[in-house]
Amino acid sequence: HGDPLTARLEMDMECMNYSRLRALSKVSQGEAPGPETTLYKLIGSHLLQEVVDLHQRVLGPLGVLWNDAPYPEEIVEMGKHAAHIRQTTIGGGTSEVQRNIVAKRILKLPD
Repeated sequence: HGDPLTARLEMDMECMNYSRLRALSKVSQGEAPGPETTLYKLIGSHLLQEVVDLHQRVLGPLGVLWNDAPYPEEIVEMGKHAAHIRQTTIGGGTSEVQRNIVAKRILKLPD
């Protein structure tokens, strides 16, 4: 916890959790989710990439293992996550599209 990057990631993850809870609260009360869902997707996908990148740096060469490696499954799974994590900024609308939605619908910026 002495590393500034780790502390920032933990705080960002906690903020994302509260944003998720706000959206779930709205839905449970019969309301439509608001703009926080767009922000959740945009920020969350990049945050997830940062977390996986940090795990890979900590694991070093073990962070790129794949199937049938003689190591614990959670270490092997990290290699799989790292290989597929980049798609989170594309699936469901690229980050660029999400930023445009935020600019137009949330910040009310002109086209």
